[in-house]
Amino acid sequence: MSFRGKRCAFCEKDAVKHGGEHIWDDWLNRWLEVSKHNFKYSSISGTKREYQRVELDEKLPVVCTPCNTGWMSHVTGSVKTLVQYLVRDGAEVSILPSGIALLAAFTLMKATVANHAIAEDCEPFFTRADRDNLRRSLTVPASGLKMWIGAFQGKFLYSGKFVPAILSPNGPLEGVEYFTFTYVIGHLVLQLCASRWKNVLHRGFPPVTLRPNAYWDQATIQFWPRDGFPVSWPPPKYLNDERMEEFVNRFKLPILLR
Repeated sequence: MSFRGKRCAFCEKDAVKHGGEHIWDDWLNRWLEVSKHNFKYSSISGTKREYQRVELDEKLPVVCTPCNTGWMSHVTGSVKTLVQYLVRDGAEVSILPSGIALLAAFTLMKATVANHAIAEDCEPFFTRADRDNLRRSLTVPASGLKMWIGAFQGKFLYSGKFVPAILSPNGPLEGVEYFTFTYVIGHLVLQLCASRWKNVLHRGFPPVTLRPNAYWDQATIQFWPRDGFPVSWPPPKYLNDERMEEFVNRFKLPILLR
């Protein structure tokens, strides 16, 4: 796996050479009580491998130690309190506006880490200003960015996915590109779709966002941009193993503008 440069994804310090941000946070090892984890890895270059680990200890060396052990650790600890029973037990929960803001910050944090892991020598998708605002005040952009929460129950009691992708459409959307990120652990599903103009001179114009097919509305709840109301989880329907791959790739299917 190759990583973009040596700078932290969120500040000007050097990123660590080994270790870094957990893909799935360490508290899950004590909470889920799974004795063995099966991992499948696929890179953008086509490399694939499968392996086993006793713990969820996969890390991405794209952040510095002060960020990783400081504000990022605070976000992770706060999210644990919010979602731990949801992740393990599928417990019903009402997420208040303050919790929604925290969940949005967590999702964008993980998505930024994922983006830097695949960006290599390319420009990071999220602007330096957006990453600075997240680091300094957990501020999440209200435009050009959508997030959803869903529920998953597959063949195995606990499963996980961490899937970033960059999409460059043809046709009427040729001047726009999209970054998608899907995060799954236990029963929790988070998905992000961000948009930007390819030409930096056009980025002062409103971004062109996407609306997924209504087929997914029963299995997901859009929580960002927030509307001021709580989110009741889980949604009416769960995603299963057969539908999860389609869900991860749903922005590659015929979609609508909005």
